[in-house]
Amino acid sequence: MEQLSRKEREKKRKREEILTAALSVFAQKGYHGATMAEISQVSEYPLGTIYKFFQGKEQIYHEMIRETGVALGDILLNIIENDDCSPIDQIKKCFNEYIQYGIEKRDYFLIYNSQRSSIDAVLVPNINKSINKLHNKMNELLADIFEKGIEQGQFKSHSTAEMAHVFSSVVFSTIWMLIGEHESVETERLDNLFAIFMEGICVECTTHT
Repeated sequence: MEQLSRKEREKKRKREEILTAALSVFAQKGYHGATMAEISQVSEYPLGTIYKFFQGKEQIYHEMIRETGVALGDILLNIIENDDCSPIDQIKKCFNEYIQYGIEKRDYFLIYNSQRSSIDAVLVPNINKSINKLHNKMNELLADIFEKGIEQGQFKSHSTAEMAHVFSSVVFSTIWMLIGEHESVETERLDNLFAIFMEGICVECTTHT
């Protein structure tokens, strides 16, 4: 990895501090209620400095979403590239780490969940385009894990694309459920939630048509 210069590190630090301050303001005021002046006050950076990094609060919000998507993708890539374990263990680790990340970033997820349908119509398509691209890439990587698991006899032979989609849906639904309840989740509960996903709820389940 290329070493950043002192000037580049300082620029990166300022940008992160502005984003952190904006998240705090959005959490208190909501997206529409937040102002750039308030973000400036909380970040302790003048508006002129903030506008060197972002065109306005719309871009700040967009960058929060994009960077969170990248972070989730990095979690998955790190598990795939650096964790030489079975596909089922990789899926479990992904499940656990995604949920823990969601709880750690609870303010962001709560804002995103509450504001996604009410952000200006011009902004929504741009956000959705970025998120959908990242989401599709993550599902492709998850599908690869499920494919390996099928080949090794660990997973049933379903459509890997559908398996990845259902897994992602379960993970994010679980995040929405837990962030309103806890600041952390015990390992035992995560194990139980993962077991529900993996094993289902029927004792003897048959498909009826």
